[in-house]
Amino acid sequence: AVELKGDAPFTTEYYGVATKKGADDLVARVNKVLVDYRAGGKDSAWMTSYRKWLAAGLPGIAGPPAPKYRGD
Repeated sequence: AVELKGDAPFTTEYYGVATKKGADDLVARVNKVLVDYRAGGKDSAWMTSYRKWLAAGLPGIAGPPAPKYRGD
């Protein structure tokens, strides 16, 4: 069994996906998958996963965070 410990079990650092330089088609595909995962508001796959896995330890999230791309 897995149990989260501590007062703040979550962190706020960014994460990324590494791809081979020039693999623009792969970058576009990864971005599309993430857009689709976040789409749908409260019924999105992102929110469904949040409610199932994170809501108890990280309450009050109304939707997925806005994406931040390298150029932002």
